[in-house]
Amino acid sequence: MRKGKRVTGEKGKRDDLTQSLQQLAELHGLTHEDGRLNYTAFGRRVGLPAPTIMRWHKGITKDVSSKAAQLICRAFNISEAQVRGLEPITPLLNKRNSERKPDQRDVQLIAQLRSLPVREQKEVERFVDIRLKMLRQ
Repeated sequence: MRKGKRVTGEKGKRDDLTQSLQQLAELHGLTHEDGRLNYTAFGRRVGLPAPTIMRWHKGITKDVSSKAAQLICRAFNISEAQVRGLEPITPLLNKRNSERKPDQRDVQLIAQLRSLPVREQKEVERFVDIRLKMLRQ
């Protein structure tokens, strides 16, 4: 395959990966002001070169190696299936819960919460949902 040529034949797989990367970038403040994924910031967070992230995001490379997927999993505390777009990424802050873009403080808080065991994460998410519902009334 020539460099820069889009992969064909596995469009769904590429789209799932693209959506996962974009969602992770948005949730963790790794986008430019116009919403585009910031490849450099994402790469630093994960420990991979920015061009690699760009090729995945644009669909030039169709899949993520297991080793690279594990780096993403550790950086964002998600499963490999979530990286590949096979399972949804369940954010603490999303458009349903917040009308504003997360700032640096939000991003740090989310990272700390994601380091908790899954059971405790779910308890915190329930608390946040209840509190937001109360504030909207």
